[in-house]
Amino acid sequence: MKFSFLRIVFLLVGLGLMLNGCKKDRATTWDANYLLPIARTSIGVDNAFGNYTRTNTGNNQLDFVYSQELYNNSPALIEIPDTGIATSFTLNSLQLGDRTINRYITLGEINPLFLLLDGSTTTIAAQTQSNLTPIDIDGTEFFETALLESGEMVIEFTNELPVNLKTLTFDLVNKSDASLIASSSFTNVGPNSIATRIIDLSGKRVNAAMQAVIKLLETDASNGPVKIDAKKGLNIKISVRNLKAKEATAAFPNQTVLSEDVATTQYMEGAQLKYVKVRSGKLKLDLYSSIAENMTLYLQIPSASKNGQIINEVVKLAGAVGGVPNIVTREIDMNGYTIDYRGKNPNVTDTVNTIHQIMLLTLDSSGRKLDISLQDSINISYSLVDLVPEYGIGYMGSNTNETGDAITDLDIFSKLGGNIGLADLTMRLNISNGIGAEGHVLTRSLISYNSRKNTEVPLTASLINSNYPVSSAIFSPFTPNEQVIEFNTGNSNIKSFVENLPDQVKYNMQVAISPNGNTNNWRDFIYYNSRFIVNLEMTLPAAFSLDNLSFRDSVGFDIQQVENKDRIKGGKFNLFYENEFPFSVNYFLELYDENGVFLDTLGNEGVNLIQAGQTNNPTKGKAELIIPSSKIGAVKRAKYAYITLLVNTPNNAQKQINSKDRCKIDISADFIYELSSQ
Repeated sequence: MKFSFLRIVFLLVGLGLMLNGCKKDRATTWDANYLLPIARTSIGVDNAFGNYTRTNTGNNQLDFVYSQELYNNSPALIEIPDTGIATSFTLNSLQLGDRTINRYITLGEINPLFLLLDGSTTTIAAQTQSNLTPIDIDGTEFFETALLESGEMVIEFTNELPVNLKTLTFDLVNKSDASLIASSSFTNVGPNSIATRIIDLSGKRVNAAMQAVIKLLETDASNGPVKIDAKKGLNIKISVRNLKAKEATAAFPNQTVLSEDVATTQYMEGAQLKYVKVRSGKLKLDLYSSIAENMTLYLQIPSASKNGQIINEVVKLAGAVGGVPNIVTREIDMNGYTIDYRGKNPNVTDTVNTIHQIMLLTLDSSGRKLDISLQDSINISYSLVDLVPEYGIGYMGSNTNETGDAITDLDIFSKLGGNIGLADLTMRLNISNGIGAEGHVLTRSLISYNSRKNTEVPLTASLINSNYPVSSAIFSPFTPNEQVIEFNTGNSNIKSFVENLPDQVKYNMQVAISPNGNTNNWRDFIYYNSRFIVNLEMTLPAAFSLDNLSFRDSVGFDIQQVENKDRIKGGKFNLFYENEFPFSVNYFLELYDENGVFLDTLGNEGVNLIQAGQTNNPTKGKAELIIPSSKIGAVKRAKYAYITLLVNTPNNAQKQINSKDRCKIDISADFIYELSSQ
């Protein structure tokens, strides 16, 4: 034994010396194998089916429950238009104050001769005088000046002379330019008697400084001797009333400029509302005044209340200063207000879409004399804007909504290829009516469409193309009404519809709300979040036969990170598996570049190499994917891959999938490298 060992050592040393002495040519190549880990995956039911809900029916037996929304709308949603009152007015809406002045014309002013006879007793002869000296009248109690739109002047004449006034004719003029204001006359006014004349002042300009110009004064002779009192004469009382001016310099009195107590009706595009609870929106007030006097707006909306309190706003508007108008804007948050749309007197006349409002605008006099003209104005607007109801009660109108020919994606079969045979299944149209009104659903067509195969299967059932009545939601607590239209193997062709493995469904539906009109006597309702929803739901027992059905998962596959990748000349991928699925599977690998462009496929020779297993008792083993030299380039460029397990159940046998079933796979690369000598 010792001899043999030494002999072997000497042989190895000698061989080393020989090799060292004979250097290898640089072009000579040598092949080597390296085993590298590549990827790991665990493929279960999720890798075969799209979005779904598991339902365990016992012993981990699995049902697939899938739901997809087809229709979601609020066909009875009410839109409340912006509504309010806008009003404006100018000076002719303001009134000048009613005023009265007195002027006494003595006998001495009429004829200075009577001043000499003052206190004597004598017979007075008949008198005739004309164009007497004008008598000043101070009208500053009225205004400084005014061009009147309308109004009246009342002249009340009292004769305190001891003789009968036969005739008195006079003109009332503006002192500054002698422009005529009015002419009037009195006849046969006995001693201590009163006479009255009313003069229309429309269109007249009147100044504070006026004069009475007596054109003719005739008196009868006295009836015998009378005592002369030169201080007695004619008492003239001048009053103005109901004055509205086109322009004026005056002190305007406190007054109500605007008073409205009205009901305003809104157009709701078919809806007839009794009540609305406001979710959001605002009451907007805009006031504008170019009048240099303060104003106050009192606004009440008895129809709008919150916590038992109606809207009751008082807004002060200061007068314009220096010719610059004053503008006031105020907004009130309407959130939480309830609006009663039954009108001004709902106990008398119960109406719809009608708001009761009260508006009062006053002028708050400062006593100052102000210059105002028709160019001055006061503008008021208030409006309920951007109202969004939390709920509305009434009649929402008859609404019909058509989907037209529509299409939507179904995720549950989007990952599946091949064919599937189902033992049993049900499909439902789950209808949720969140609107407080009756309606119906008309399903004109429902078509299963497989875009991968370009195949479609129309659903045939008695409920197709027939109105399905839907009951109203519940108001409080708000609860949508849920109803189900069920399709099963006994009332439809649902089996072939689903076995088409649709990734899309085509449909044409009509949803109608209150199709028969206001049958609920204005007691329908709608909430802000009221929706009419139609969901397509499926329940598929996880027992089926499989024909080339694929379970697919993506794995990272970046050979770029492998050292010396350029020298890879061949090899294989080893798949170390643990399979719990109750069927054997073929497998293959699809390669893609960084842009998702397909490069090539490894495997897919149609041989079932991964053997069937059992739940909690997997079959373990190793399978291989040979890398032909023709596909080395695709392997080197790949950034990721899909590993696909392809399933066939022999003789269309039904296989039950357990919720825990899966196939775990570790992939390693057994590459062959070409090495250059150095």
